[in-house]
Amino acid sequence: MRVVKWIGVTLALSAFSLAWGEDVKLLRMNPMPESKILHKVQPSYPQDAADRHIQGAVKVSVLIGADGHVENIRLVSGHPLLAPAALQAVRQWVFEPTQVQGNAVKVITQITIPFDLDARGNPVSTTRRPAPIE
Repeated sequence: MRVVKWIGVTLALSAFSLAWGEDVKLLRMNPMPESKILHKVQPSYPQDAADRHIQGAVKVSVLIGADGHVENIRLVSGHPLLAPAALQAVRQWVFEPTQVQGNAVKVITQITIPFDLDARGNPVSTTRRPAPIE
């Protein structure tokens, strides 16, 4: 494994087989800088979850292709009524392509999407930013 320092974030570059497929050169970024997100879709709060006053965070693992598009996503944790909305939204995100020594690389990171209700049980505005990417 090779460790690289990039914009104050320690990155681990490795080649290994993922549950998603073939051997790839992969950069593990935890946290992923917010500035690397070019297009972000906010999840809609599921009405069933809001009606039942369910809130919490959904954590997903994301494989970002060398072109910056989400190639694969899997649920790490989160309530079953909240998870589909988070997965659907993050699948549409686009990231700035990541390069190491001039070569585009795939990136794996985890993203936490918060789902919060206000004191009256209404979803907190979806225009606010999700929790920092871990």
